[in-house]
Amino acid sequence: MVSRRQLFGVAAGVGLVGAVGTPASAADAYDSLRATVVRLTTGGVFDSDDPDFRHGLDALDAAAGSYWQQLDRSSNRTALWPDLPLTATDAVNANLSLNRLRTLATAWATNGAALAANADVLAATIDGLAFVYQRRYHEAATDRVGNWWNWEIGAPRALVQTCLLVADHLPATATADYLRVLGKFVRTPDRRTNAPTVLETGANRMDKCVIVAMSGILGRDPARMTMATDGLSDVSGGGKNSIFSVRGIR
Repeated sequence: MVSRRQLFGVAAGVGLVGAVGTPASAADAYDSLRATVVRLTTGGVFDSDDPDFRHGLDALDAAAGSYWQQLDRSSNRTALWPDLPLTATDAVNANLSLNRLRTLATAWATNGAALAANADVLAATIDGLAFVYQRRYHEAATDRVGNWWNWEIGAPRALVQTCLLVADHLPATATADYLRVLGKFVRTPDRRTNAPTVLETGANRMDKCVIVAMSGILGRDPARMTMATDGLSDVSGGGKNSIFSVRGIR
């Protein structure tokens, strides 16, 4: 996944969007930023036979291969994986399901992976995103049981990163659906969505900046991009919880 440290590479490119002067160049900037996220996630172009890369590929193949074999693709399924039922009382399985879909998408998009460019994996991943959206993780969900982190960081981060990996193949309606979900559960990196008086700090703030930035890339939304970069230094709070300050890490 894109790490907090790697966000700086993405955030550095956000200025491309603010600096462009025409719709065409804006589109190019967003395409460039999405390509950066994909490269950070998959490693880009490399020699898959190089032993320095092989260990990581083997680990990815093992995880993705297991998820692929266990994935329920039947028309009457009630969950993507038997051990992750999606119910109104479940607190974590939507997050875990989306994380497994991200692993499949990463394997599909990674040079040299066993499932790379596998059309069935791509189709199943896109279908899986729709299934989780319809069943559990959607903007109308009001039964937010369990730890807030699953709803506001774990699930949205996996969702948006998967979307960016397969963006060229996502139906426009699906992209719009997922952007609404991201806007619902990660409204801003500055505050806790389910407890707006709570100010985000440290790792939680950084994670939300990652999610907001990636959702801005997916939706080609300059306001979300600005929100992400402003969140890093806590513009709205006068820098009190800036991730660049020791005070912002507590």
